Amino acid sequence: MASTGSAAEAAEDAEFIEELVAAGAAVADEADEDVEEEVIAPFSATVRSLTSKLLDD
Repeated sequence: MASTGSAAEAAEDAEFIEELVAAGAAVADEADEDVEEEVIAPFSATVRSLTSKLLDD
């Protein structure tokens, strides 16, 4: 079966897919930073505080 797309079109498609993957990776990195700031850091601070209180008793 003959291909209907040209090599140039295939290269453009590959470039577009690479851009999508890079954009997705950037969003994932940003989400990781948000989770660290909004969830993990406050939770860790609470655990440290409670641990300190338990050790002081």
